Amino acid sequence: MIAAQQLPPIFILPVRMFLIRKELSETRCPNSGYLDALANKYLTKEDSLQRLYDKETYHSFVLSKQRAWEKRIRDCLDSLHDFKATLVNQHPY
Repeated sequence: MIAAQQLPPIFILPVRMFLIRKELSETRCPNSGYLDALANKYLTKEDSLQRLYDKETYHSFVLSKQRAWEKRIRDCLDSLHDFKATLVNQHPY
């Protein structure tokens, strides 16, 4: 069980990283502007998810909701497992 009042970075960071890798794997030639926009997009999503988590779990005090979020995060990580080792090359053009 996650005991902190916020989703710990140990869960959030891999989800964000794998989502970014997934999106980059579907992009032909990412440049630095695109990469910055992508990072901001997922930081914004992370903030929204954190707020929803806090609201639904009452800052982790509602155990049933807490467990549902833990499952949601595990399922998300499992679904993104294929992108764990995805390498992305930045092209100079």
